[in-house]
Parts: sequence; C-alpha cells; structure tokens
Amino acid sequence: MLSEDTHRHLLAFAIDELPGAEFEAWLYASSELEESLSPDDYLALLAADFRTPEGIREAQGTAERLLEAFDPWCVARARVILVLRGMLNGRVNLLVGLRELAHMHHAGYAFIPVEFAGYEGETDTVPEPSQYASWEPQALERALQPLYLYREGILEATGELLRTLEGQRRAT
Repeated sequence: MLSEDTHRHLLAFAIDELPGAEFEAWLYASSELEESLSPDDYLALLAADFRTPEGIREAQGTAERLLEAFDPWCVARARVILVLRGMLNGRVNLLVGLRELAHMHHAGYAFIPVEFAGYEGETDTVPEPSQYASWEPQALERALQPLYLYREGILEATGELLRTLEGQRRAT
C-alpha cells in the first residue's frame, strides 16, 4: 500500500504537475518509497534519466503503472480533473477542454459522460482560439454561436463531473 505522500508525489509526477527534477529529488530523499515498492519497481524509478524527456516519460509511465495497480483509473481521473478545473477557472479554453474530454471519452474513459461528446459534436465547426486570427470578425462571431448556445450546459456538466470525481477521490 502506498502512503498518502507517496501517492501524491507519484500522481503529480505522472500527470506532469511535478517536474522531473523535483520528483527525482523527492525520490532520492524518500525513506518510505523503497519499502512501498517491489525492488524492480523501485530500481526502475531510480534508473530513470531525469535529464532527458525520454527518461522522464519512462519514469512517468512507471509511476502511472504503479498507481493504477493500487487504484485503477486514478491517473485518468486526475488528468480529467485538471481539464475540468481549468475549464471552470478559465485556464483551459472551454472549447479546447470540451474537445479534450470528448477525445478521452472516445478513448475509453467511460466515466466521462457521453454528453461531452454530444456537446463536442454540436460545436465541431467552431474554430479554436488559435484559429481566430485567420477569420473575418463577422464570420468568426457567427461561427462561435454554437459555443455560446451550449456554454451554460457545458459548464454545468463540467461542474457536475468535477464534483463527482472529487467526491470519488475523497472516498478512496
């Protein structure tokens, strides 16, 4: 069983919320990690080259595998929670987040309600912010109408899913 501190560090690292250098420092300083993991898993983390993107991705994959062995879907839930929070606080563009959630739903994240895929289908012709500059202002305003129409429903579904997932995380 992983301690809360170990779980928190592994999860933050697996979802790219904890930089590789900080995770590596924690890894070497953690006295309980070696006791919590099998020798092979512990050595897999220690052997990672945290100076390269490939080494970091490999170590993140190991962290994700370890977490999923104790709590299936915990990394997926954490990734979804990041998107949901970002959509609600404005750090993630609503349309970009919606498309990411719909993609995750189609990729097998069955805990994401199908309504996100439905909203994505209703807004599939809406350009993303990175494309705005290439649009004529009046045409852009017309193209954004479906997003305006579904905005409240998307935000409501986002808040509801976030509350559900955060409640599940507290219960585990």
